[in-house]
Amino acid sequence: MRNAMSASPVRSSRRRFVMSRVAIAIATRAFALVLPLTALAADPAALPQGIAWRSSDAALAMGNSLRITDVTLFDGERVVDRATVVVRDGFVTQVCAAPQPQCADGDLAEVSGAGKFLMPALIDAEGHFSVPTDGLDRFFVRDKPVCTAGPDDVRRVVRVSRSAFWQALADRGLFTQIDTHGLRLANGVQPQQLGVRYAIAPSANYEKHLRFGVATVLDMAAYPWPANYVKRSRNRHRPALDAEGNDLRREFLVYADFYGSGMWAIPPGLHFGYYGMDPVYNLAPEGPWDEARLAAWVGRRVADGSDHIKVFYEKWGGAPKAPSLSAPTLRSLVSAAHARGLKVFVHNESEDTFDDVARSGADVNIHQPGGSDADRPAIGDAFAERVARSVRAVVPTMTAFAQACATPFAINNRATHALSQRSPGASFVRDHVETADVLPYLNALDELRLAGCYGGGGPDPERLLRNTARLFDHGTVLLAGTDAEALEPMVEGLALHYEMFMIREALDRHSARARGASANLEALKAASSNAARVYGLHIEDGHTPRDDPRGFVKPGYRADLLLLRESPMKDILNTLKIERVYKAGYLANRQMVRPECASGDCESRRLFRELETARCDVGP
Repeated sequence: MRNAMSASPVRSSRRRFVMSRVAIAIATRAFALVLPLTALAADPAALPQGIAWRSSDAALAMGNSLRITDVTLFDGERVVDRATVVVRDGFVTQVCAAPQPQCADGDLAEVSGAGKFLMPALIDAEGHFSVPTDGLDRFFVRDKPVCTAGPDDVRRVVRVSRSAFWQALADRGLFTQIDTHGLRLANGVQPQQLGVRYAIAPSANYEKHLRFGVATVLDMAAYPWPANYVKRSRNRHRPALDAEGNDLRREFLVYADFYGSGMWAIPPGLHFGYYGMDPVYNLAPEGPWDEARLAAWVGRRVADGSDHIKVFYEKWGGAPKAPSLSAPTLRSLVSAAHARGLKVFVHNESEDTFDDVARSGADVNIHQPGGSDADRPAIGDAFAERVARSVRAVVPTMTAFAQACATPFAINNRATHALSQRSPGASFVRDHVETADVLPYLNALDELRLAGCYGGGGPDPERLLRNTARLFDHGTVLLAGTDAEALEPMVEGLALHYEMFMIREALDRHSARARGASANLEALKAASSNAARVYGLHIEDGHTPRDDPRGFVKPGYRADLLLLRESPMKDILNTLKIERVYKAGYLANRQMVRPECASGDCESRRLFRELETARCDVGP
């Protein structure tokens, strides 16, 4: 999560949401999902014409052995033309660079890859388990439309008010939640209306990842119990001998594999510290703690099911309203976690703070060190060299920083988006959200999120890009992560494609090592093989992974695959042109949640455009 002291009112307010309300909301939804996931045939009368619901059982019955032929392949390291990939029982067994006899298994179902692009499914290296209603109580604070006068002296809207959009969606009854993972289940979970105007039924945003090809998420702070629910099906794709095992196989095709930190190490008293509200879970800011107490704290994380440790570390200038951990506490905490075999990810946005992170022995810096240093044009070469020699891996989360309303990288900037520099009038919303590849896989609440942006100027996006390129040029391993949660514009799954675009832009504009197609290649690595290597989910160089290996398309790796209609080596956002998502060789369910938007347009978008062109009846 970003530095809450410099965040917008929208972003910082979600930290203040009362945990009891969040816990109740998540628990309500999670309880419903814990019931058996036995497949149920859909009622044809209840379905849109021409749309068939597909159960997990149907996907499992198709099997997870296949052969993809004549495809352009990114295997995690390089691009191979006209490759054939053989998958048996969910794992890649052979890869041939051209038609070869050893890859000509005639007994396998064949998928033609001619003209298509195959790559590893994506890994989000900075996620947060959340529900859509997190922060709803303050979502519309200081939310007014932005207006300006045109040549006819008529004042019109140039940035839509989210509350106005919300009202329009609610008045038309468009807040309808189709069963969020596209399945009809025998446990009574059915498509449901979200209720009266502002009552939104809880539903895990986490279910969205697979729709956009994200098969693994490294979560960096979440309340442990509901987060642990979605991780229980991790790696559970093999045939099972009992009912529970079969249920977990079905869930495996609903959720991305989830690796979580659980509650993070954070000083008590921060207004977004509810992930650690219980004093049992908090570290005290005065530290250092003795080794026994820190070992006990890490032990509680292990008992909760944490897969790694997340630490919030910032220097707040001694402000009493913003406590911080001490550097000795950070070092001792990292040592205690490493003693239990856990990697440590540290939140840090400042160049001045980074040296403490480097000396601690932490494994990964979450967010860009130097990203919040507005008084500096960019990090220096000497600093970038220190980063590369110490933590070695950074998750820049540029998308999360760049959502100030006026920046060219704000997701909903439709007038001056960075894409318009190459194609006049282009924007991410117009050219990629309002398409058949994206819009039908979003619900109306997602559209509301995408209409948001942060007030104020925010960090200079060019500084973010320069910093990322400089870190890369000095050898830092870049990981793609979104910081997506709650009502932020970074919609889960979708936002990872945008972060790859940001990484590509950083390198193409400012790197001395990777420009053009090379920048595209490095962006693909950041969202796949780099994350697998850093987290230990790889078998390269004889490494023994902790779980099913992933992140590469090579023999021995689990067949988490993304089949695209067009090559991201030409345009990195072609990763959104998804034809199929495979998880352990099974065809994952990308069922449209709003098939009425399959044309790339629907009533919700028309409502938004009406609001965009309306006369303005408010002050400046």
